Amino acid sequence: MKHPAQRVLDENYSLYHKAEYIDPDPLLFPRRYSNPLDVEAAAFIAAAFALGRVNLIITFLERIFGALGPDGPHKGLTDRTDLELAELFADFKYRFYSSYDIIHFMQGLRRLYLDYGSIEACFVNGRRAAGTKGLPEHPSLAGLAAVADAVNREGSNRNVVSNPRGGSACKRLFLFLRWVVRCDEIDPGIWTLPLSELIIPLDTHVMRVSRYLGLTDRKSADFKTAMEITENLKLIDKEDPVRYDFSMSRIGIHPDLDYSDLGKHKEM
Repeated sequence: MKHPAQRVLDENYSLYHKAEYIDPDPLLFPRRYSNPLDVEAAAFIAAAFALGRVNLIITFLERIFGALGPDGPHKGLTDRTDLELAELFADFKYRFYSSYDIIHFMQGLRRLYLDYGSIEACFVNGRRAAGTKGLPEHPSLAGLAAVADAVNREGSNRNVVSNPRGGSACKRLFLFLRWVVRCDEIDPGIWTLPLSELIIPLDTHVMRVSRYLGLTDRKSADFKTAMEITENLKLIDKEDPVRYDFSMSRIGIHPDLDYSDLGKHKEM
């Protein structure tokens, strides 16, 4: 039996799951690179600061990647010392993140690369230990918790990377995971992981569309809600439930679209 939202989601997907709707989106940044280490570094950094108004996100990320240099973000991080990164990002601030928070984030990501070689290697290490060492039972959550631990391990006034242990929706981590796992005209997909393990990145736009379509009736945009929406999307596409995320989030983000478009589809 089809989920009542399937027709609208499929229609929305066919209309908006297209590369022409990427701009404006932080996904623009990992798509600039071809080296897998640069793609995952760019994806992690771009997703980490994907909060607030999209035009402000893009402007801030342009500044970050400009500072890291033309040789790519991986080299821009690993070829510098912690002190050099502190000097490079000394006057960077974004929303409630201070320069100290941003410096700590960059230094933590640099050390992750030096310790593991890649974010993927750190993720896989944590995923294998799911349910042990205080890690979550869900394999992908365990992997992301390990990555968060590696980046945040020395503490900060305010960690840029959320930790899945905390029960938050972890929207930015799930967004990063979607980008590096799914592979099509939208997502660069450089990692190998079952698509069925992905969890919806729950922002205000996806939350609003999900409630409108009956994928959840919860009011709190937390991890439980993200899981409920994901489980309902699995009733439509068991193998790749998060494939609808990009098209769902276009409404409310892309300047040429608004929620009235979704309403027209629902009434068809």
